[in-house]
Amino acid sequence: MRLLMGAYRLTPSEVRIEMAQANAAPSLLFWRDDHLYAVVNFTIVDNQIISVRNIFNPDKLKYIQQHH
Repeated sequence: MRLLMGAYRLTPSEVRIEMAQANAAPSLLFWRDDHLYAVVNFTIVDNQIISVRNIFNPDKLKYIQQHH
């Protein structure tokens, strides 16, 4: 969690971070100028994060943006 808070403090002010479900997983969506440019997916089991996946593929981001 400290890593995420540190990353948040370094995020430029024009970036908006939103919590949402993406790919059926809790996620952070990173927006700049209404354009989705990154998604961070979390796999959580027994209240513990067991994996973190970053999505930067433009085709996948476009799909998520269209369905969000």
